[in-house]
Amino acid sequence: MKKNNSMKNDFIGRDDPQKIFKSFLFQENNRILNIHSDNQGGIGKTWLLLRFQEICMYEFKNKIFFLPELIDLYDTNYRTPIGIMETIAIKFKENSEYFGAFSKLMTDYYSPSSKNKKELLQKAERIFFEDFSEFCKKKQQRIVLFVDSYEHMRGEESTYLSSWLEKDFFPKFPQNVRLVVAGRNPLSDIDRGKIGIEDIHLEPFKLEEIIEYWKKHFNAADQQSLQSILELSEQQLELFAQLSQGKPILVALFVDWFNRYDADFSSKNILQKLEKRSLSEQTAIFEEA
Repeated sequence: MKKNNSMKNDFIGRDDPQKIFKSFLFQENNRILNIHSDNQGGIGKTWLLLRFQEICMYEFKNKIFFLPELIDLYDTNYRTPIGIMETIAIKFKENSEYFGAFSKLMTDYYSPSSKNKKELLQKAERIFFEDFSEFCKKKQQRIVLFVDSYEHMRGEESTYLSSWLEKDFFPKFPQNVRLVVAGRNPLSDIDRGKIGIEDIHLEPFKLEEIIEYWKKHFNAADQQSLQSILELSEQQLELFAQLSQGKPILVALFVDWFNRYDADFSSKNILQKLEKRSLSEQTAIFEEA
């Protein structure tokens, strides 16, 4: 299936999470915004993070500094404490002249002639936060880090890492730093009495949001126009919406799938396959298509 390039440009819905995010940026009590989804994938967490970045860029350009790249914990570079600190420092150094002391420490650590690697590792966290604090003082803006795919820190092999992040690492960020952490499940090891956290629980799209997305993408003025463009009845359109399970990734992929619209993948052809099938079988056919 070809890639759908409309996901960022055609953002719809999630009005309440956007309001929460805008308020969160400048409040003093909460320093972590935790986005989670009852262990569901494809629910739009990454999509929402990208939208939040757009808000920072276009609505708070002079008040917010953020990395253009998400800190995506799916990347195996983030599977150790030193890997997390080093990768964040590298990303910040690409956008500023700071993190020199930490960079030098890592150069020494990786040097073949280094004989005190254990001592350097013990210093790493302290020097990382000294550099980060210096960066924050010079910037004098709200600093926002966007962390995605946090569920990869909660596997059996990553229990230590998630505990370190939530109990030790996250709370040490300076006061003008805000963390937006997205994963399938809420943060569970962090002490909410020591650091303020606000939660966003993402639900699947409602029918009207799915229809709104498709209307926007297909340039349809209303639902009747949308049905005409897609050559679907109201019931057939709602069936496709139901099969998407309200997951934004499937809602968006329907657009891509429809644009293929050949003899094998036309909506009429798929609907014929769906007749007299169980809901689970219907969903499997829809996702396969």
